[in-house]
Amino acid sequence: MIQTLARKRTNAVGLAVIAALVAAMFLVLPNVGAVDNTNDRTVETFGACVIDSGAGQTNYLLVGDSCTVDIGADEVATSSDSTIVADPGVSDTARGTHALTALAVGSVTITDTNDVAGAATTADSKINIQVLAAPTVSITFDDTDSTVKAGTDVVATITTRGFSAAHTVTVSVPSTGLVITGVGQTTAADAQFTALPTGVTSTQIVVSAEDGSNWPVGDPSLDGLSATVSIRTTGAPDGPYPVSASVVSQDADDDTAGSGDTPPTDVLIQRASTSATLTVGDAGAGLASATLSYGMVTGSTSTESGTDKAGGDGINLVIESFNSLGAKANGRDVNTIIVSAIGSSNIAIGSNTSAQGALTVTESSATSSDVGQKHTVTVSKSTPGTVDVTATVIGASGVATTETITLTFSGNPETHSVSDPGDTLGQENDVYQAAVEAVEGSAQGVTPVVEAVEGKDAVEGGLVFEVTGSDDAGNQAALTVAQITPRVLDEDGKNQSSKFTITEHIKPNTNGVLMIRVGTGAAKIPAGNYTLETKLTGKDTQETAFAVAGAAANIDLTVDNASPSEVGQDITFTAKVTDGDDNAVVDGTVVTITASDVRGDADSVLVLALPGVDNNSGSTETKDGVATGRLVVVGAGSAVVTATSGSGFDAVVVTSTAGAADAGPAEVGLDCLSSLTGFSSYTCSMGSTAAELFGMLSGRGATAIHLWNGSMWVRYAVVDGAEIPGSSDFTVTEDDILYISN
Repeated sequence: MIQTLARKRTNAVGLAVIAALVAAMFLVLPNVGAVDNTNDRTVETFGACVIDSGAGQTNYLLVGDSCTVDIGADEVATSSDSTIVADPGVSDTARGTHALTALAVGSVTITDTNDVAGAATTADSKINIQVLAAPTVSITFDDTDSTVKAGTDVVATITTRGFSAAHTVTVSVPSTGLVITGVGQTTAADAQFTALPTGVTSTQIVVSAEDGSNWPVGDPSLDGLSATVSIRTTGAPDGPYPVSASVVSQDADDDTAGSGDTPPTDVLIQRASTSATLTVGDAGAGLASATLSYGMVTGSTSTESGTDKAGGDGINLVIESFNSLGAKANGRDVNTIIVSAIGSSNIAIGSNTSAQGALTVTESSATSSDVGQKHTVTVSKSTPGTVDVTATVIGASGVATTETITLTFSGNPETHSVSDPGDTLGQENDVYQAAVEAVEGSAQGVTPVVEAVEGKDAVEGGLVFEVTGSDDAGNQAALTVAQITPRVLDEDGKNQSSKFTITEHIKPNTNGVLMIRVGTGAAKIPAGNYTLETKLTGKDTQETAFAVAGAAANIDLTVDNASPSEVGQDITFTAKVTDGDDNAVVDGTVVTITASDVRGDADSVLVLALPGVDNNSGSTETKDGVATGRLVVVGAGSAVVTATSGSGFDAVVVTSTAGAADAGPAEVGLDCLSSLTGFSSYTCSMGSTAAELFGMLSGRGATAIHLWNGSMWVRYAVVDGAEIPGSSDFTVTEDDILYISN
């Protein structure tokens, strides 16, 4: 039987390319099928990109499709792997709606945060976009591990993405074991879907989305047909059962007789197919264990830390249930969740307030999220203290209790601490920049639309001090900008704050951690040691040392191997660079490295592996006062490696034996002779005498040794311990030619 479901797509209006949504590889989803080179539909212009509320909502686009993002005042928009630029029709200082156009296959995340110093505290936003190579179809089952015992009814959800208006989905199950008993809809947009008549069963069903229906195209996260297929497993033998879905799409041109085509014709333009396996067998106990973990911070993309201020928004916790096979439990196997929060007093779980918090959530009472495999609760406390939270999950097949999580709700800050900045400050123009600024925006004193590309703080600059408050019990307490007063003091304790740029703001997604940024401007500041003084109003004062680094004055150069022995061996050099006060120089200080052969001949000992090397001389830059790089061993000998920066200089000598000829024996022996009888050459570098060699050879039957002196043979021979007449005890040197008589 054929059931009909209609949808309509709207032809796109071309917008300016706003974002290059590029990823290294196509993200393959489970049980998703697509056919390459079958995308021939007109691109779609959607409305606002759907924001991820914490449930992983994703915008699905084909190349050329677009959706929009709104950038508000004092916000920073970043892309995980592309640049967002202003619409040519909008000035660089304008705010508002900007289009994002899919240019290449892949997955990308757009993050709209509030990290600008002094920005208003509003919720961050995350937008997930997946650009598909071609239309896709997917199958998911309502059983989390796709394993059921025979007799269990299963619902398969069929979802299509990126198709034109008219497309047909054919769903099939094996003729032995499974039957399709019904079809249904999953969204209100599928209102024209008609279910199978009562009592009708089949092993194949067709769902059609026809041209002419009024489908919404404003939401790219819902772009596609979504239908459910009910499958009966009664009497099915244990084993795997493939469930398949194939899609055929035709052009959606609304052809009618006499309006262009006679008779009307549709052209095949898209295909896709997929398969998923449903297993009939031992499904295990529906509920066996449960976990309790930190959820997402309210209005944020960050995970809870377990700490909040007393009287704050509370801490979100996630309860998840699992079956006996370790897979996620099915929602139908969980019907009651009991959350226990034990502390001193004034505890609230969601809207339920009591002295000792306890909340029972059932199917009928759930408000914050449905009772099921995954459930979220919020625990808060109006007074300082700790709360121990445990959850008990109850289902038809058993009871599971989670581990206990201790939450901390802090009081007012009584003391504070300041982190070490871990870096030095340049004497001039070393100040925080969110990243690449729009010149026009800066000139008019307006925060630019786009303040970061390819990751936040790409050219950060300046120093960052994190200030953390603590209450009387030592718990981390929330600070406000107004509570901390910062000053910069020199070594004599004099206030030098006017020479620096000092800004303060609360670090996003934290329990009131304050960030203080210190920088230098166009006016050059004397190098030396300084102190950031911070005062917590009416409480304590802290002093944190930092340095303004001067020019490079000292270098300590080392190598990790000064005696290499193999060709191709890597040597790492490390140059620690400091100024005249022994403070590390600022990041980006240029260090020149050379690696020169001591002999100065054509046979190199080392090759310097740095970009732009010329005649074994190149440069690198410091990070945290250190510059590193590689040298490659290419031969034997000695080389001098030098490092120069500013007035600083240092050198080390590397002596290589890589590829050197064998030096031979360390003392005179028979192995110094190429042969022990007849013609022989002397191969050792250390000299010897005829008598010394004869003493080693006589026991082997030698009767005499002869030396060719270039014009005649000179003989040495001994009989009964005495040299014979005419014998000469001559000196033997390397490469002498000998003749040994036997």
